[in-house]
Order: sequence, then C-alpha cells, then structure tokens
Amino acid sequence: MQWKHPGESFMLASYQTLGFAALLLAVTALWGCSEGPAGAPAPAAPTPAGESDLVAVVDGEPITQVELERALDQLVNEQTRSPQSATTTPRDLLRTGLRRQALDDLVERKVQILEARKQNIAVSDAEIDAFYARLEKTFASPEEHQKVIASLRFTPQEYRRGLADDLAVRKLAEQWKAQNPVEVSDEEVAELYEKRKSLGQLTDASGRVIPLDEVKDKLRAWMISFKQEKEYDKWVTERRSAAQVVILKP
Repeated sequence: MQWKHPGESFMLASYQTLGFAALLLAVTALWGCSEGPAGAPAPAAPTPAGESDLVAVVDGEPITQVELERALDQLVNEQTRSPQSATTTPRDLLRTGLRRQALDDLVERKVQILEARKQNIAVSDAEIDAFYARLEKTFASPEEHQKVIASLRFTPQEYRRGLADDLAVRKLAEQWKAQNPVEVSDEEVAELYEKRKSLGQLTDASGRVIPLDEVKDKLRAWMISFKQEKEYDKWVTERRSAAQVVILKP
C-alpha cells in the first residue's frame, strides 16, 4: 500500500516539536558525527548569559542568544540536508531569513514548557534516562552521541534539562488531546478514501485497489490525528497570545 501509516506523519511532527531532540538529530544528519560538510559552521558556543544575551522573555522566562543560534542551526540544517528542501541560498542569508521563524518557534516552545509546569506535569529521572537511551540508539555508537552533544556545547545538566523539557511538552500535548477528543464521520473517511484512491495511494504490491473496508479504521485514525494536531496548535497559539512575551532582539 503506497501511503504512510496513519499516525506516521504526526508522530514525526510531534517529534519535531521536541525542539531539543530534533536539534540533536538535525546536527547529526548534517555533520554525520564528523567535521561536517564544507562551509557548515560549527554550532554556536554558549557564553555566560547576561541581559545583553537575551533575545526574548516569556512570562519572565528568558530566551538567550545561544538558544536562538542553536534553533537557527536546526532550521538551516533542515533546509539544506534533504533533497526535498535543498537550496543553493548561502547559509548566512538563510540564517537571516529564518531568524524570526526560529525565534517564534522558541517562544512557542517556551509557552508549552511553562504551561506544562503550571499543570504540574512531572518528568522523572527514569523517563529522562529512557529517552536518553532511545536517542543514543539513533547513533552508531555512544561515543558519536557524545560527540554531537559536545559539538553543541551542552553541559550534562543542560542536556538533561532539555530532554526533560521535551518530555514535558510531549506529555502536555498528549494530555490536552486526551481531554479534547475529536470526532470523524463516516462521510469524512469516505471522502479521504476517494481522494487517496484518485492519487494512486491505495494500491497494494500487486496493483489492486484496496477496498474502503480494509483501510477505513486507519484512515479514521489518520484524520483524528490530523484534527487533534490542528486543534492543539490552535490552543498553543491562544496560550501564546495570553502570555507576556517581550521580544528584545527581533
């Protein structure tokens, strides 16, 4: 069958919202755990945070220049590392063009982290350890994992705190979706089926068109994920609007 698992794109999207882990994997993909491609600068080294290092404040919580540089690295790497998004635009110009998006992403992430705290969403050391182990399995070896962490100049404490924030944001999203279920009608499922069939996305290895009855549950699950993701994004936008956000360096 020539289509993705119903939840696949949304699991990926959820993972990408885990900005800390996504940054780690983006750098891994670009650098290949080596010196990196020609012309690709090393990630920004952190400096002690002072008032001049702040780029934004969200409900009293700072976003630093170092965080912004790392987020920019992630976005630029995503723009340059895959054939689908390949670009010939110089990295410096890309960074300039993506700066506001990176800052907006950081603000949105901070809003979710703070919301998770307000809702007393806890992350245990065991959960962090398990997440760390899952991430490490995406590397060829533990040494390569450590090499990428070092290239980003994270201290062990910063790294674990970032993983904890990732998990808290994931839990927040899962909790909100569980508390805000959505409905998908049979008509919506049938409409999606016809659309995918017309695109040739519902055929098996022999070329047979798969009947609706065989895929309706998967299509319904896909639509539920899609609707929930949209509604959650809308809620996060509302929470951001309610937050006190001060942009110091647009």
